[in-house]
Order: sequence, then structure tokens, then C-alpha cells
Amino acid sequence: QKKNSLYSIRFAILMLLSMFLVASVFMGFSHRIDRQIEINTHQRIDEYAVRQKNYITTVLESRYSLLSSFATYFGDELFSNPEAFDKLARTLLRASDFEHLILIDKDGNFLIDTGESGHGNNPVGRQLLLSYNQSISRPFRAFYQNNELCILLSVPLSSDEGEHTGMLSASYTAQQFGRLLLQDNYRDAAFSLLTDAEGNLLFSSSANDVFV
Repeated sequence: QKKNSLYSIRFAILMLLSMFLVASVFMGFSHRIDRQIEINTHQRIDEYAVRQKNYITTVLESRYSLLSSFATYFGDELFSNPEAFDKLARTLLRASDFEHLILIDKDGNFLIDTGESGHGNNPVGRQLLLSYNQSISRPFRAFYQNNELCILLSVPLSSDEGEHTGMLSASYTAQQFGRLLLQDNYRDAAFSLLTDAEGNLLFSSSANDVFV
């Protein structure tokens, strides 16, 4: 009986050790699988981020190039020649997906292709800050059409002598801008988000709509 009891104890110990070994192997395998999934997920997120950055850069550069070519061609003639601005607006809006065209002088006074105008104390003058560089308006606020949210893409205007005289801007509604940068690029995602450097949410896009 003592021998049988000893065998039983040894068998129980062996079983416990075997179970512990199997559990350890399983947990280690599970951990490796979870870690690999995590690595693959982060890699895919990184790939999405790089693709999105490249896509946004390409889209914006193409719009800036179009806007800059007209700004270079017309120059500051646009400020003294309303017919030239009207011709530019009709031509550029037909050739692009912009919503409106805005002309802004160095004092912040502006003229929109709709005929609406404003003076330097209007928010548009503060938004653009007349940096004389390609820029996107911040914050993303409109100054026309019942304060509808919009985004302005701006390029500098110069005189024949190279003096900066103002900015030529084209606008998108916020929905257009979000769709331009998100929806077409993330068709295989349930939703996507676009934030600024501070982490503030600017746009979100689902499979069916773009939200601001």
C-alpha cells in the first residue's frame, strides 16, 4: 500500500508538472501571437499614416500649383482690374473643384467671386495673416454664406517688381475638404479621422458621410 501511495504521489506530481509545462508553453505561444498581432496592427497603422500623409501632400500640392499658376499669370493686376478677377474666377472655378475664389490685399481687404467684399477688420484678414506663403486658413472658419465652415488655400500675389501685394485664395466647404482628403483614400476603413497637431478633431469620415 505504501508503494502504491508513493506511485500515486509521483504520478500526481508528474501530472501537475506536465500541466504546468503545457500551460506555460500555451501562455508563451499565446503571448507571442498577441505580440505579433500588435506589431502587425501598428505596422498597418503606420502604413496608413504614411499613405495618408503622401496622399494629402499630393492633393494639396496639385491645388496649390493650379492656384499659383494663375496668381503668377495675373499678378497684382487683379487689384486694379475687376474684369481680370472676374475672368480668373470663371476660368479657375471651371478648371477645379474649388467652391469660391477670394482676393485679399495687404491690408486684409477682400473680394469674393460672388461680388461680396469686406475690409481689413473682417475675420478673413486675421485668418490669413498675409504670410505671403502657401497656407491653409486657421481656424477653419468661414466669413461668408451664413458662417458656413470652409477652408481657404492661399498663395501670394506679387507686383512686376516682386513686391508682395496680397493673397489669392480658393475655398472648400469643410465637407468638401474632408471628403477630398479622407473618403477617397480610406475606402476600406470603417471610419477615419483627421486631427491637427494639438490633437483637435477636424474631420471624421465614415463609409457614407463626412462629419466636421
